[in-house]
Amino acid sequence: MCTLLTQLTHFNFRTNILSTLIANISRKIWDDSSERCLNALVMVFKDDQTGVPSLEAVRLLNRMIKERHYSVNPRVLSCLLHLRLKNELKNVRASKEHADKKLSGTKAKAKRAKGKGKAVDAPHLSKKAKKALKETKQIRVEMEEAEAVVDEEDRATQQTETLKLLFVLYFSILKGAHTSPLLSVALQGIARFAHLINIDFFRDLLNVIREIMSRASETKEGSQEDNPTLESVANTRLQVLCTVTAFELLTGQGEALDLDLSHFTSYLYRLLPLMAVELSLDVDNQLKEVFPDNSGLSNLDDLLFRALASILMPKYGKPSSNVLAAFSKRLLSLAVHTPPKTTVRILGFVQNLLGQDSKLDALLSTEERVYNGVYRDDVDDPQLCNPFAAVWWEVLALEESHYDDQVRNAAHQLRTWRPS
Repeated sequence: MCTLLTQLTHFNFRTNILSTLIANISRKIWDDSSERCLNALVMVFKDDQTGVPSLEAVRLLNRMIKERHYSVNPRVLSCLLHLRLKNELKNVRASKEHADKKLSGTKAKAKRAKGKGKAVDAPHLSKKAKKALKETKQIRVEMEEAEAVVDEEDRATQQTETLKLLFVLYFSILKGAHTSPLLSVALQGIARFAHLINIDFFRDLLNVIREIMSRASETKEGSQEDNPTLESVANTRLQVLCTVTAFELLTGQGEALDLDLSHFTSYLYRLLPLMAVELSLDVDNQLKEVFPDNSGLSNLDDLLFRALASILMPKYGKPSSNVLAAFSKRLLSLAVHTPPKTTVRILGFVQNLLGQDSKLDALLSTEERVYNGVYRDDVDDPQLCNPFAAVWWEVLALEESHYDDQVRNAAHQLRTWRPS
């Protein structure tokens, strides 16, 4: 059935096959047959040219997840990340608006000419020519049907309806599922399709994301006995993903609202010291059972650096020197406790920050002092911790004392870095 669906998507009983496959992946037990059904749905989403099969699948998935009261495997929701909406829908809308504008201009011109009493230029056709023209149009329509030419307007309509169902599902999960593992995948989906969300929903959506972060923080502090390793990393991952989603919303059309995301910046800054142990734990394989990877965020490291890049290296604008200095100092403190691979990434990231703001070079010297006072490492606000009173002593310690050659080389490159 999976092969029939992927190879012959236009099959008459496609809806029945989709219903059978979706019913199979709705079970709590996940086996090889469930994986094959899910892969078949992913292939349908990737190869869909008209938008109709995707709409049918999303409608059935939406109904099934709600009937199961959101008690499904997170992999079920993760397949929606493969929908062809991220770029195609935007292009279709743009071309449609252009066509409508052109068509309306032509109609307006004809109307003005008619109002002035002028005859609209139209070629005079005999009955024989009109009959031939009608036959030619009919042949053209049949040729397009035979070649399966996709109507851009119809596809845009189907994809718009798919997008509505998708966001209804995501928003219902965010508002209703307090501790569901579906939260992570729903946040990934919102971050992926953020540029297609109506700007009127941004403020409410950010408030919901703040609430999710607060709940995850309380859960992390209150549950340390059951499974502290996996549960702690899962909650931390969810909190970092909330930060990524918030900044993805701001990128693009969200900039017009001038939203303040300092809460998310301070939250991630406060979270960094708590990640020292979690980044050292080898629980990626266990986390994939809870948070399936379909967006390049296979582990906590990748997610953390994506969040840091969103805050400290935005596409538009530039964070203050205080924020850059505070994050760089706290990251270097974290690098002392992380595995070599993560430590090398942190040193490279701090070096990029150094190239972004030359004022950070003062933190490499013990002689030059930019700010008076004492660095407050216990203050969880990057604007108030007086970061320029600190020194990057961790760089020298890693260069001289770390057991890994790559870490020592990365620390040496950072210490000797000079602007080109």
